[in-house]
Formats: sequence, structure tokens, C-alpha cells
Amino acid sequence: MNVAPDTLIDEVEPFLLRSALLVRTPRGRRLTAKGFLHLGEDPARYEQDGYLF
Repeated sequence: MNVAPDTLIDEVEPFLLRSALLVRTPRGRRLTAKGFLHLGEDPARYEQDGYLF
């Protein structure tokens, strides 16, 4: 994306969290079903445990 890491952490990530497109888990960030649908993907295709996006 050619964006400074601070910008991603301070601006982009909070937006994705507020929009319910992304959630934080103990293992990292995870795309929500709403996030998959926004990208045009089927969330059921990625339901396997441990899948992180």
C-alpha cells in the first residue's frame, strides 16, 4: 500500500475495527464474515479453525 506503518496502526486499523470488518484475536487480526463479504468472498470457504487473514 506504500503507507507508513504508523498510519496503518493509527488510522486504518481502527476504521476496520469500527466497521466490523476486522477483529483482534489473541493470535492476531481476523477478517470477519462482513469483511469477507465486502471483498466478494464466501466466508464459509474460510471457516477452518486457525485461518488468519
